[in-house]
Amino acid sequence: MTYARSSLFVSLCALLVACASDPTPVAPPAAKVVTEHQLADDPERQVSLDELLILWLEDPRDESTYLDTGEVGIDIVPYRIDQATTLTLDAEGFGGLAFRIRLADAEGYLIAQTETGVPAETVTLEPGSYKLVFEHLYMYNPDLPSDIQKPETIFVRPQQSSPAAQWELAVAADEASVLKLQATRRCLNCNLRGAILTRTNLNEANLSGADLSYADMGRADLSWAILRGADLSYADMSGADLSWADMSGADLSWADMSGANLRGAALKGANLEGASWTDGRVCGPGSIGECLF
Repeated sequence: MTYARSSLFVSLCALLVACASDPTPVAPPAAKVVTEHQLADDPERQVSLDELLILWLEDPRDESTYLDTGEVGIDIVPYRIDQATTLTLDAEGFGGLAFRIRLADAEGYLIAQTETGVPAETVTLEPGSYKLVFEHLYMYNPDLPSDIQKPETIFVRPQQSSPAAQWELAVAADEASVLKLQATRRCLNCNLRGAILTRTNLNEANLSGADLSYADMGRADLSWAILRGADLSYADMSGADLSWADMSGADLSWADMSGANLRGAALKGANLEGASWTDGRVCGPGSIGECLF
């Protein structure tokens, strides 16, 4: 079953990156995007605080989910902290989703927790391994809606400024655009930011000018797709079939194309700086139209 996701932002305000009170938006630094699917594929992977993490927290009754980091309704994320850090856990978000965050050490002992409607909690952590656990509060609610709720997208990243400067990361794909794409394989200039299109058949789809930044298209079939001028920055296209796709002029900065099939793909004028190439190497500065190592 394929869902369009709504979204929210989880604040992880780490003093090692200097939390500020200045509300002026700042451009987020270049960062690796790590998705829940990647963590499920690699159980030994640990997330660092300078990485953007994308989770999909599902209704506890949704048995259609695959590639999960915990169980249905619970996501468990291993973190590695390399220096003493002050961390604030804040579970206030969008869309009425109620959820709980628990922070535990490597042995599973609880350090801090908060949930929707409860004040944020701040703790100081020494270097080491930790676990962040996200729990959908429907797990504990006897008065559930009759319909299974669609999964919610959670973006987790340390704050470098006020929350207002980071809300743009939580803008989810427009549900109508996702449905249009699924029905017609044609969605020019659409808002598909953060869309979940894992393993979706988009063969010959026309997505010219679409905003697919932060989208999860891992293992999708994008062969012969038209992606001219599309924003694919920070998108996960690992293992995707991009053979003969036209990505001329597209923004592929910091996209993950590791393991993807790029045979015959058109990349004229495409920005590849910071992207993970098919062999896992990172494209360097000046990578326009080709990946420079």
